[in-house]
Amino acid sequence: MGQRLQKVSVWILRLLVGLWSLVFLYYLQNQRDSLVASNFTLYTTAAILIVVFVSIFVSAIIKTRHRNNVTLTIFSVFIALYIAEAMHLSLFYYPGFPEYSPPISIDPDVRIKAYQQNINLDKRNQFEVVRDLRLRGIDGYPAFLVNNRKEWGELWLTDRRIWPLGGHSNKTTVHCNENGYWAKYQSDERGFNNPLGSWELDSAPEIDLLLLGDSFVHGACVNGGDDYGGLLRSEETRVVNLGQRGNGPILNLAGLIEYGLELRPKKVLWFYTENNDLINLRAEASNAFLRNYLTPGFSQDLRNRVSEVDEMVNTMTNEHWNRIDELEEVKPIDMLRYWASLRSLRKRFGLEVKVKSDGDTQYKVDKAIALLHEGRSTADIDNVDESPAEEKSEGVDMYSAELELFIAILQKAIKLTTLWDGKVAFVYVPGSDRFRDRLYSPLNQKDIVIDRVQALGVDVIDLTEVFNKSSDPMTMFPFGRGGHYNALGYARTSKHILRNLE
Repeated sequence: MGQRLQKVSVWILRLLVGLWSLVFLYYLQNQRDSLVASNFTLYTTAAILIVVFVSIFVSAIIKTRHRNNVTLTIFSVFIALYIAEAMHLSLFYYPGFPEYSPPISIDPDVRIKAYQQNINLDKRNQFEVVRDLRLRGIDGYPAFLVNNRKEWGELWLTDRRIWPLGGHSNKTTVHCNENGYWAKYQSDERGFNNPLGSWELDSAPEIDLLLLGDSFVHGACVNGGDDYGGLLRSEETRVVNLGQRGNGPILNLAGLIEYGLELRPKKVLWFYTENNDLINLRAEASNAFLRNYLTPGFSQDLRNRVSEVDEMVNTMTNEHWNRIDELEEVKPIDMLRYWASLRSLRKRFGLEVKVKSDGDTQYKVDKAIALLHEGRSTADIDNVDESPAEEKSEGVDMYSAELELFIAILQKAIKLTTLWDGKVAFVYVPGSDRFRDRLYSPLNQKDIVIDRVQALGVDVIDLTEVFNKSSDPMTMFPFGRGGHYNALGYARTSKHILRNLE
């Protein structure tokens, strides 16, 4: 009876390991075109699985005295694998949140450059970073995306909800990761990337500079202090930064309308990002709510509705991030499923399915919306402000209407600043494609845009001049790949701005 039970047990173990190997091989075969893994890793893993399966088969036909030893040896390796998964899971990862855990996907070129520069790449996603902050008692939040145009436009029209122009006020904000680390900053009283006290006007000198722009002005993807606001402020200048990720010209005008009359800055720096401002304007102009800012006299009176703005921002964020508050309620079945599928080790060795990549415009919009509740892989180029692929093939004339609307918006901004004797300066922000000979519309409209702006009597500060003076302009982008500027890029362009403001 004992020998029969032992024999049955060995056959069950053999069957389990064999089935497990076949299932894993099927996964590799079915997902081979979308795995985040090098061919070497993929083939090595497949070879190991085949060896395991063949060994199980061989163990069934060899002599009896060796059969059980071979099976138990293979099963011991199998058990050791799951012990390794459990240890790796407890030391390096957090179980229970697979839906918030996209694959770790780091370009091999980035790995090499990071190693050469002695940079320790942060492999966490945004969700994990926020959670780590909260576990340490820090009230962290993800950077808020204010350009969720489709959803918010519908909410405003149906429920007359407020449309915030900033993020969470007075919070540690986790922004983005392009340089190998997660950029963070402490938001001000209105939810923008400024030090606390930046809005105190009664006992402080007047504001020198008001910054308007998109993610480049927001500070992507460098830590607070290395961004335009921090660098310009370091020159003993009173600066308020209203830049927000994804802003286009109408949202910039909205910021000036909502807060300019309160701040009354000496000079407004209007940052124009060549990659996407006209593209974003096309989307903004199609939004029924945002078009209100083109109507004289329209305002949400946001400067007097700070508590309402906070409530709206928190509601929208927690709607997508509510599981952050459920850390102590992780279901055992989630942990078991995560462990059983070797999710932690598969992520470590790149055997996860790739994040979807698609040039479809609707996908780009959906992806921007999804950033509220979806982490990003380490050193992924942050492309919320990148132009969709099909936009790159459109000619100059395709943006003629947007260009005319932009000039009209800039005229409105100039007229508004005259109410307090302020002035507008135009800052032209080039993208990396310009320096990689990938000119496309609207990048190839640079001269047209600058000529039209100068015709309004506005001073132009062209940051392209900074890059043209460098022997290798790409050194001012993260790992030389593109995206936003790195700390060096922000530092050099900030000095150029200050020289041209004198």
